[in-house]
Amino acid sequence: MGAANVVPHKPFIDDGTRDMTDLVSVLVRELARDGVRQAFGVVGAGNFLAVAGLIRHGVDYVAARHEGGAMAMADAYDRATGEIAVCATTHGAGLSNTATALSEAVKHRSSVIVICGDAAMRRPAAHALST
Repeated sequence: MGAANVVPHKPFIDDGTRDMTDLVSVLVRELARDGVRQAFGVVGAGNFLAVAGLIRHGVDYVAARHEGGAMAMADAYDRATGEIAVCATTHGAGLSNTATALSEAVKHRSSVIVICGDAAMRRPAAHALST
């Protein structure tokens, strides 16, 4: 392959998501620096960058089949080890599915962090600005 076939890599999407990408990078780097060693979750479009970043920074990631299970695993990890765990989920029903296990974690005062992505939005919807 010659140099003419090389496509330059764009580190960020040029659609206004750069700030969010930078935020995710800082968030996962700081979680890893602060000693978070374990994350559980279900990967989706809203949290792909966060999960990839956690793994890149050495955080062990366990994929779950359901967000409620991922949240329960994060809660159990804290209860068993006394260490903070992350539950990574995507927006919409992904976050809603954590509700029951999250309420149990809150009742037990478990040290869990929920990272939930959101759908990118270029501009506010027209109805959001109307009164």
